[in-house]
Amino acid sequence: MRTLTTELVTDPYISDRLEEEAFAGLLDDAGPAGADGGTGDDGTEYDDTGAVCPAGYARRVLATAIARDEATGGLFAWAELVVHGTDHEIQWTPAAREAELLRGGNPPSADEEEYAAVLALTGDLVAFARAAGVPGVSWTDDHGDIAGRLAAAYGATRSPYSTCWSADLAHALPGRVRPGTHTHPAARPLTRERLTAYTDLFHADAELGDGRWQPTAVEDWLDGRVVVELLDGQGALSALLAADILSEEEAGLPKVVHAGVDPEHLAGAFVRLAEEIRAAHPTVTTLFVIERNDRAVAGAATLAAFTDTHHSYRYELALS
Repeated sequence: MRTLTTELVTDPYISDRLEEEAFAGLLDDAGPAGADGGTGDDGTEYDDTGAVCPAGYARRVLATAIARDEATGGLFAWAELVVHGTDHEIQWTPAAREAELLRGGNPPSADEEEYAAVLALTGDLVAFARAAGVPGVSWTDDHGDIAGRLAAAYGATRSPYSTCWSADLAHALPGRVRPGTHTHPAARPLTRERLTAYTDLFHADAELGDGRWQPTAVEDWLDGRVVVELLDGQGALSALLAADILSEEEAGLPKVVHAGVDPEHLAGAFVRLAEEIRAAHPTVTTLFVIERNDRAVAGAATLAAFTDTHHSYRYELALS
């Protein structure tokens, strides 16, 4: 096992330089300002989804812990203490693992060297947070299966965070597309009225309704996705489904935006979304849906014969 050295820095933008160092040639060309979080040219703060952040909500990096190979100086991993509103979250990036994911690979669970590095970086950030008077920190499940081991090491508590549901699109999904299920073709320009309705729904959503979503951010979020809108019996927008085409075989729905919806009605929207995806992308055979403690989405996924394939968790560590 190599010997690693660590350092702690408070430059909030150092991760940009670390990504350039670790992933040279692997990252896509930069998109529009704010597409991946940070600050736009006009000073506007954006979160990682591209949404405009209101005052006090913007993603801020308080500190970054960096691990390097002592012999070569090569970047091995880094971790950040990130603030979202009043939440303090630790996020880590093992350089080699992330590079493999960017290449489309599927690296195995973390080995002891990777875990030891993240454990050390997390320790540095926990010490920094405690000294700064932060009441607690959290982290969520990761690709390398490190999060649970960290929780055991620090005595953090675990709570459900999200469920991944999947459906085989090679076969028609059960369920009925009820009246009021309408699609919005991606190539069709959004009218101002529709975009306003979409933005209002984002504001009304229990998870997203914190005022940070502006029309331009909603439009950017929908761009390039397969979109299905669901109307209620009065013709008002009740749910919005926008799926990413992840690869030639897979599509993903990261969030069902709604302000309260009937699961049976939503199941019909899942059926319509599957039809739209297969029509536009015939090679896609799997649709994933991410659900975060949302009974309506879980009920709809069950009715549409999705399979509960993976659970992820959030871990919280009290510091005071």
